[in-house]
Amino acid sequence: MSSPGILVLGASGFIGRWYVLELLTRGEHVAVGLRGGAARDGDLRSWLTARGAAPDAVAERLTTVAADITRPGLALPAADEHRLEGVRDVVNLAARYAFGLTRDEARAANVDGAIHPLHWAAGRPELRRLVHLSGYRVGRSTGQHHPLPAADADRLYRELGAYEASKTEGDIAVRTLAPRLGVPLTVVNPGAVIGHSRTGEAGQHLGLATLVEQLWPRSFTRARRHEGFGWAVRFLMIRPAV
Repeated sequence: MSSPGILVLGASGFIGRWYVLELLTRGEHVAVGLRGGAARDGDLRSWLTARGAAPDAVAERLTTVAADITRPGLALPAADEHRLEGVRDVVNLAARYAFGLTRDEARAANVDGAIHPLHWAAGRPELRRLVHLSGYRVGRSTGQHHPLPAADADRLYRELGAYEASKTEGDIAVRTLAPRLGVPLTVVNPGAVIGHSRTGEAGQHLGLATLVEQLWPRSFTRARRHEGFGWAVRFLMIRPAV
């Protein structure tokens, strides 16, 4: 069996799982980093198979390692580190988004969780590229460098809130440190992720979907509200280019 050439972090998320499915479909050998490692990859493997991944591809070309982006070196066990010796591309799609995040909680996942994969990638002898998934309102902080002065960081979190501020700080950190470490970097800034561009399938209903449902006129019957909610989501979905 060949060794994985790509490590995907955040593979259990909405974007991550579809990306892993695409890679397997292309014939790639993929490693996914999950907290808990193989003991927690059952749901992901079942999901991939249910959406068309060949069972032999999932069994033979999907490697699961125990990784924690909030810790230096991804806290990889020695055996998993050895399994990743052939990795040339590191794709960090991991993030934490939730209402009510504290500054420390957000920074652990979205700042430390951006820096630690970068440092790990820098140690790959045959690294081709690190891909970092940033935020849709992130990347406008020209002239800022990591680490941010304390006053600037305090103002950032006060004005933007924990999630958006942490994604901004993480973006600044990656853009500052990658050139210093000699890491080829691609930063991806997605728009609002609502669902699959063709089917509308979404694995989470936090944020916009809930907002649309809450804004729908309360005078409608429950059935009509659900009908309208489905229409609104279909209307707002990102469509593939033609």
